Amino acid sequence: MRFAGALVVTSFLSASAAAHATAVSRPSGVSRSPSMSDAFAPSSTRLIVATAASASSPADASRTSSVARSPSRLAGFTPSSALLVVAAAAVAQATQTGDAAIRAPSAEAIAALEQAVSASPASVEARRKLAGAYLVAGRPLDAVAHLRKVTELAPKRPAGWYALGQAYNTIKQEALRSFDEQPEDAAWRQLLTADALAAQGQWTDAFALYRATLERLPSMISIRDAIARIYERTGHADWAARERAAATLPAGECVSRRALCEFRARRYQAALRAALTQPDPESRYWRARAANELALAAFGRLDALPDSLERRSVRATKARAEQRYPDAVAELGAALEFAPGDPSLTYELAAAHYMMRDYERALATLTSLLRARPDDPRAVQLMGYSLLHLRRIDEALPVLRRAVEQDAADPGPRLALGRAYLQHGDFAAAIPLLEAQLAEDRDGSLHLQLARAYNGLGQRDKSEALLARSQALQRAAEERNTAATQRKIAPPEGAPSQRAPPRGAPHRAPPDGSPPDGAHPEARRQMPLLRWAQRTPDGLDRVSARARARPAPGSP
Repeated sequence: MRFAGALVVTSFLSASAAAHATAVSRPSGVSRSPSMSDAFAPSSTRLIVATAASASSPADASRTSSVARSPSRLAGFTPSSALLVVAAAAVAQATQTGDAAIRAPSAEAIAALEQAVSASPASVEARRKLAGAYLVAGRPLDAVAHLRKVTELAPKRPAGWYALGQAYNTIKQEALRSFDEQPEDAAWRQLLTADALAAQGQWTDAFALYRATLERLPSMISIRDAIARIYERTGHADWAARERAAATLPAGECVSRRALCEFRARRYQAALRAALTQPDPESRYWRARAANELALAAFGRLDALPDSLERRSVRATKARAEQRYPDAVAELGAALEFAPGDPSLTYELAAAHYMMRDYERALATLTSLLRARPDDPRAVQLMGYSLLHLRRIDEALPVLRRAVEQDAADPGPRLALGRAYLQHGDFAAAIPLLEAQLAEDRDGSLHLQLARAYNGLGQRDKSEALLARSQALQRAAEERNTAATQRKIAPPEGAPSQRAPPRGAPHRAPPDGSPPDGAHPEARRQMPLLRWAQRTPDGLDRVSARARARPAPGSP
């Protein structure tokens, strides 16, 4: 199982923003000259050729690729626009053929864009499109370099800051994926999970996991920093001081652990540079953390600029990551005013309604989307899930069958279809779909449904065995929940013991007068930043479509 299902450090770009990551920075169009008597300037001609490297949608790619097929369509373009169109077409044709083919053809477009930037280093559009090409080609570090320059050249353009945040987010996600499988990285996965819990304001759970991780990674003194922050947030300043005293790094250690020291000093750009020089787990950890902070900083700049599609997209994503779904709906509605009918925003709006359990509104939103894009697999899935929740089984079944046909490897639609068959009374069809996912049943609910199916077919022995297993899993889940409620934030070793508030009880207000537990402003800032495990209708990151989280079909 991939680690993408665990809580891990991630930026607040969890869902809506990435789906149109390039859309918000799409070219505003190319201007036409009064006549063809204008000569093509070398830098502008190359720039046109490379535009498609950052084509924001299949429609954009289609428009630019038509230029490649018919060069005569360049007639009437100015020198500065003509080259850009030509390069755009080269990459558009590549992007229409799938990920495997993107990189090889885009090398030509990248070369053209690099020449264009060299000829016109102050061109914001040239640099932005070169950065887009680098991202498509899996070169986010190169993209960051040019996008940082874009924000220097045009600090008041939201698209530049948004694209820079996306590039940092890509670096972060690549670092996170490096912890997916290796057994030797288990302790680092545990640390990232603790970071995520702390970011959500789940202080007690985070504390327990930090303490366990510290035993496995004793040299990671940053864990003590995190524990000290938990003590401070829960009103234990004396414990925090003791913990920070134990977090002293030996003299000279920063020479070999520069990323750690730079991050602790909040010099995140320097921390990222240092973390990129080594492939070891600690360096990859700081790579993810530093890129995450830099992404947050880039997106944060949007709030200082006039209202924009980018700003609303980020705010919507942040609201959904914090499970403030009504706010997400409002922000997405505002975003759609900037881009009426945008398919990605429309889908995200439907997903926000779904997360609010407003399935009727989700269906209404999806209906208009599917009318324009009938084969959109995300929309088909969400439609099926919504119909299942509304118990409109006769309507849900064909939609869910279609979702399974579109992506037979995705367990979500298969499970939803199995549950729909069960509710429809088609037990024989439900059994193989439910049975295939029994290993993922943590609370016994799936075993219970499968028991119902076998009972419906008259196979009492199998039904009773499954029912017994369901009850055992339910008891185990209850025991875990009970144990979790009994966890406490304990004092540091050797500190005077004082009664810590039990899990769920209100903590003393911190000395700075801020709200206790998860309501602290710092927790609110970080909460959407460090979420990886929460299942959302669509993932932000374009790098791996398979890594995208989707809404899980609810139990009937």
